[in-house]
Amino acid sequence: MEAVKSYRIPVEAPKDLVESYFEVKKKALEVVFSRVKFSKKAHLDFRREHRKALRDELLKNWMFSKHYVDSAINSVIGLVKGWIALHNRGRAKNTLKITKRTVYVKSTLFSLRDGVLRISIESDKRYLEVDLMKYPWIPKDFDKIGCLLMTEKELIITVKKEVEPKAGGWASFDVNLTNVTAFIDGKTERYDLKELYHIHRAYEIKRQRVQKLSKFKPKTARKLLNKYSKREKNRAGDFMQKLTTNIARALEEKS
Repeated sequence: MEAVKSYRIPVEAPKDLVESYFEVKKKALEVVFSRVKFSKKAHLDFRREHRKALRDELLKNWMFSKHYVDSAINSVIGLVKGWIALHNRGRAKNTLKITKRTVYVKSTLFSLRDGVLRISIESDKRYLEVDLMKYPWIPKDFDKIGCLLMTEKELIITVKKEVEPKAGGWASFDVNLTNVTAFIDGKTERYDLKELYHIHRAYEIKRQRVQKLSKFKPKTARKLLNKYSKREKNRAGDFMQKLTTNIARALEEKS
């Protein structure tokens, strides 16, 4: 079992890298988002050849390590896919923008030796070095570093450690569309999810109707979508709270 935790470290990050990465993400977003196709549902048509062409274009006049461009593209693809998922549920905003000046540092861009984190800025030329030993809140016994997220004023570091799980008993769960089947201490329990399914389905139908209205009355449609989204979230949240409470009680009784 792997334990994962994140910690913040104050740093003076290279402002030129942060700003250039920000601009590259905006350009990448423009290209990737242009590959979103709309039919009954939105989907992303961004293939290997499209990615290569975008990478080649972004690398023109790029002075920093090349893998930053790769991480920027990956970040934007994830952002667009998240927007598509929201759009297909009627919850997406009309526009998608890059607003935060954060740099995702891939594992290929840093190394750790004797407690010193060395981050490549310009390949074989320029580095940012951070001595982790100076920060007592970071554990010294972690197994590896997962990822880094850099801003102008801080570095967010994720560390991973293999741990042995400790438990007095075991339970396993199988989540299906209409039920959760639990196997607790050799006994099977089934929890009905039909009500939750009907909640989501009912509001999906309502959103489909409102989306037809959006062509003629966009403001009214947005208000209705916001209202229905809040109601769906509240009803689903109330159901899940009751469900998890019942499961927790069942586990406590078995312990």
